[in-house]
Amino acid sequence: MRQTYFYALAQGNKDNYVTVTNYPGETVKISEPNGDGTGLFHLGTSNYVIIEGLIFCDNVATKTVKGLTAGGDGVNHIIIKNNEFYNIRCSAKANESNNGPIINFRGTKAGKPHSNFFVYNNNIHDCTTGWSEALTFVGNCEYINVIGNTIKDTGNIGIDIAGNWNDIKNSAEDQARYVVVRGNDVSECNSPYARSYALYCDGARDVIFENNKAYASQGGLEVGSENIKPDYPVKNIVIRNNLIYDNSQKGITVGGYNITKAGVVHNVEIYNNTVVNNGTEGEISITMVEGVKVYNNILYSSNEEQYLLYRSSAIPESYVKDVVYNNNLYYSGSNQQNAKFNFGGTVITYDTLKTSYDANAMYFNPQFKNPTESDYTLAAASEAIDKGVAVENVLYDLLRHTRVNATIDLGCYEYFA
Repeated sequence: MRQTYFYALAQGNKDNYVTVTNYPGETVKISEPNGDGTGLFHLGTSNYVIIEGLIFCDNVATKTVKGLTAGGDGVNHIIIKNNEFYNIRCSAKANESNNGPIINFRGTKAGKPHSNFFVYNNNIHDCTTGWSEALTFVGNCEYINVIGNTIKDTGNIGIDIAGNWNDIKNSAEDQARYVVVRGNDVSECNSPYARSYALYCDGARDVIFENNKAYASQGGLEVGSENIKPDYPVKNIVIRNNLIYDNSQKGITVGGYNITKAGVVHNVEIYNNTVVNNGTEGEISITMVEGVKVYNNILYSSNEEQYLLYRSSAIPESYVKDVVYNNNLYYSGSNQQNAKFNFGGTVITYDTLKTSYDANAMYFNPQFKNPTESDYTLAAASEAIDKGVAVENVLYDLLRHTRVNATIDLGCYEYFA
């Protein structure tokens, strides 16, 4: 039986939001243990609504379940904060009809975007989302802030900003846009079907990923273009001050994955990230792009057999245009001659990298403070201190310390005594 436990039609205004919350001192759980297609909370045509302090849980079914959603009618000015979501599960079968979105907003009406969302300090954990993602904005959605959420063990992608899936055909409105994803802690996003990233951008534009932690998943952060839309490309993506570590296959990936099936990603900035021990296919992998800047990052692997930079041999070099590596720190062991960089199947040495790709490259141990405890702040003796070049808008580090552009450190952390 398809139904929605709560269906909200609330209409507030900018001076008087409608708030849905728990009574002080009491706990509110919204659950539905039986029934395929059941949604726990649907916003309908609501505007100016706050959803705060609720627990959404125990929605289990064989095919489709839903947490907090909205339709295609352009809801706006929505605040979702301080809620908990757990045990929302669809069947873990390899079937794309098995979906369990936790927080999902899909804009499908031309001229009626979902807009002005603030998703803050929610805790999503122990779910099975099937082919869905845990927290998604897709299609006609704009002016979105996804800040300070914790997402762990959801069975697929953690946060997804997406578009170009023909919700609005042949239109720039089909792309989620003007989005900030900041300060989120996303981990254990592992899918049995395909490589799952903690943070994902596909088909969207004008998106900032900053000050996030992405770890213990199959991939850390990907900016892709699953569909070929040359008139509406993925573009204007910023990746800065993120800590990406201990993902089993890849760290940061940018670009389309297949020259006949996927699109080209345009205008990406990858600044001051710390990318550590992310599997066999590269700390940073770049394919099918036009215009990428890679500055001031720390790329570190404790295994000399792992690639620090990687591009699949399936992607010809002609599809990788205007990529600039500058002033990055690379390290995979005390002998720099053993460091590996794979460019389209050709494995090169650090010396060749410095000669041909990153003239200002550095190779030394960054001296993290306590890496065995996943503390990748810089020790006092680190040579990475004050070694960055000035870049735009890297104003704060991962801990919100103020950076001074003239003496910026490498990686996502600024050193403070």
